[in-house]
Amino acid sequence: MNENLFTPDSSRTIFTRRTLLGRGAAAAAFAVGGLRLVRAFAAETETVFQTTAGKVRGTVSNGLNIFKGVPYGASTEGAARFLPPQKPKPWAGVKDALEYGPRAWQGRPGNTPAAAPANQESPMSEDCLELNVWTPALGDNRKRPVMVWIHGGGFAVGTAAGASTDGANLARNHDVVVVSMNHRLNIFGYLDLAELGGPRFAESGNAGMLDLVLSLEWVRDNIGHMGGDSGNVTIFGQSGGGMKVGTLMAMPSAEGLFHRAILQSGSAIRAVTRESAYETARDVMKVLDLKLNQVEQLQQVPPERLIGVIRAVDKVPYSIGTHLPLYLRPVVDGKSLPTHPCDPKAPAISANVPAMIGGVHDEASGRYELRSDIDEAELRRRVDPLAGPENTGKLVELAHKAHPGATPAELYVLLASESFRFDGITQAERKSALRKAPAYLYLFSWGDEVRKAFHAIEVPFAFDNAQWVRRGANGSPEVDPLAKIMSDTWVAFARTGNPNHPGLPNWEPYDKKKRLTMVFDAECKEVSDPTKTDRLLLKAVGL
Repeated sequence: MNENLFTPDSSRTIFTRRTLLGRGAAAAAFAVGGLRLVRAFAAETETVFQTTAGKVRGTVSNGLNIFKGVPYGASTEGAARFLPPQKPKPWAGVKDALEYGPRAWQGRPGNTPAAAPANQESPMSEDCLELNVWTPALGDNRKRPVMVWIHGGGFAVGTAAGASTDGANLARNHDVVVVSMNHRLNIFGYLDLAELGGPRFAESGNAGMLDLVLSLEWVRDNIGHMGGDSGNVTIFGQSGGGMKVGTLMAMPSAEGLFHRAILQSGSAIRAVTRESAYETARDVMKVLDLKLNQVEQLQQVPPERLIGVIRAVDKVPYSIGTHLPLYLRPVVDGKSLPTHPCDPKAPAISANVPAMIGGVHDEASGRYELRSDIDEAELRRRVDPLAGPENTGKLVELAHKAHPGATPAELYVLLASESFRFDGITQAERKSALRKAPAYLYLFSWGDEVRKAFHAIEVPFAFDNAQWVRRGANGSPEVDPLAKIMSDTWVAFARTGNPNHPGLPNWEPYDKKKRLTMVFDAECKEVSDPTKTDRLLLKAVGL
């Protein structure tokens, strides 16, 4: 690699005509005195950095360098649709990296928790392979930990432009480099056409995951000149983002591109089988009135029409408030994903990667809109997809005995929440069984009687963005201290692979015998098997 690519403008702050015209107050100050102008620009100026593909212009805000919408891959539209991503073509001049790029094509998003607002109204495009960087310095030869955030939304919806996942506080307050990205989703990222289209489409079932691999390659090639350490990269994600992290841990092409992994409320145990993926592809062609040998014509179908096909081909029953297509997700294709991510055991290729795995106590309380009671029949209907028809009756009966007096709605929240966490516990068990790198298990339990510890509530705490929780928590004095503890923990893990730090009680690695789990709450403490009752309920019916 040519080192000179990164040096000419890597740390130069610039003032442009557009900057001046956009700040009337600063321009007025210039007429009064130059010192005032300098002070006016101290809060936000512009800077240029040369990536491997070309120069990008970002901002400097309160000492932090911010680049948004930096291309890490070429457009995936037209003849590139469903194929592995390609690096962006080099460009001349300076490309603006001042705003988030377009999100991937997707249907209507589900219910977004108040603690994790996201920019779901931004434009959609198949030219969406762009990333964002927050870094304390450019070209200073410091080796800061790099934390790469992968957004949630299942494998179906979402964006890196979430307000609660803005990386500024995490980068500025903890001296780390934060990266996030957009990538292909749903039918664009996970429609397996290998059986219909032959070798050219051999990896189409994991195109969205290959986007993530390409973004990590961009980090490897560029981040060392942006104040980060390409040899110390942590990937972390929540919900679908956690599942993507778990899937990357089993992908040969991602090996060596990251060195720690954090899975929040989402663990990847099994992927879609080739047989199920083929059925989905066949159904897509049928709905679009295309013959099975017309795969290339599928690349010309308008994206809006492809999004409309998803409900028609998704065969997985659901009973939750948000419908996410469960058959349009990573596929065990024998190539990019050779095996299930963590079944029957944890992947050997990431055996030496420390992992931090966990979830929140009331995963189902906010996302599934169960603030009003449901009756017994509705409880069974909702439990059926979780346990299977053959297990529903037994599981509901055992739940009533374990929680006497609980309403059907409360029982569903308990069972659905534990089923969410169950995969995380399984992954921690299998990871620790390898006896290589440690796995640390956590449970986030903070919440109030109304909101509880709902799905995604811990995200702004980990990002040190407590303001997104504080405004809806009735001024709770616990929010800011817990956000500091959480973000310190995430950064300590990213820095060393060990989450322990002076503000946290001692946290031991997980093992199946002790089942030690760090509980994050108003008072943080390590507890053995904190959700044992509900875990054993699921265990009793063979889950």
